[in-house]
Amino acid sequence: MRLLAQMAARLNAAEDKLVAFSLAHKISDLGQQTTIILRRLGDLSDQLTTNASEVDDFDGQIRTLDSALRLTPSQVELFSETDIGQARKTMQERLARLQIQLADARQRYKDTFPLVVDIEHQISDIKQQIAQATPRETNVKRNGVNTVYDALNQQRILLSSRAAGLRAKRVAIEAEKNALQARLAELTSLSGQYRDLQTARDSLTESYRTLETNVGVSTMGSTLAQVASTNIRVVHPPNASMHGTTLRLPIMATGLMFGMIAAVGVLAFRVSTQKIFVTVRDVELGLHLPVLLSIPLYKSNE
Repeated sequence: MRLLAQMAARLNAAEDKLVAFSLAHKISDLGQQTTIILRRLGDLSDQLTTNASEVDDFDGQIRTLDSALRLTPSQVELFSETDIGQARKTMQERLARLQIQLADARQRYKDTFPLVVDIEHQISDIKQQIAQATPRETNVKRNGVNTVYDALNQQRILLSSRAAGLRAKRVAIEAEKNALQARLAELTSLSGQYRDLQTARDSLTESYRTLETNVGVSTMGSTLAQVASTNIRVVHPPNASMHGTTLRLPIMATGLMFGMIAAVGVLAFRVSTQKIFVTVRDVELGLHLPVLLSIPLYKSNE
């Protein structure tokens, strides 16, 4: 028994060491934890591949939009109003006055008269100036945001925000992956010590069970030896009697009797508590009123 107690103490000490080591390094089941970490690392690698593909796609679309934005003006002419130039208008008014003067001079003088010739020269000069002048000039001009440029710019902002979100997600995934890889490396480095503690615990468990079995066998042998050394001899082992009695019928009769008593009591209670008038006296006692007339029950002779 002393050896069994010593073996139990050693087993408890080994179990305590294993539990303390597991708690210190946050190990519940080394194999299961390693499998979960490896599966998670595979999922994170797939997510990184998908993330990189989506980021490249967004970057390509953003480059295309940048090229389109460089070729598209941000401001366009929305409204433009033109009119005859002021100089051209002044020359036309002078031409009209000269033509009136020429008509008036021709009525008074001959065509070779110097005044008529001078007016004709002035009219010819003004016509040349009018021909060289700009026919119309812009007076009002309004510019505004190009709607195409604005739509392209909004699309670029949306794609840039999505790409930024994917890059932030990639950073988080890489951080989680690095943490899991560090944890996997830690578990790999601790697996030798953990398995050594498990092996020591399991060996002590098997030894304890073997010793316990041996102690039990030896104790049983000594007990049998003591029984054999006594003067008591078993002639016939005890057996259960084959002819017994049963109390089924008395119990059933007792149950029926108590049931009938309970039924009678319940019936009496219901009758005593119900408001039913049977006689004239019951009506007077129940309503506290005198009965002036009672009609007997009529029975038909048919």
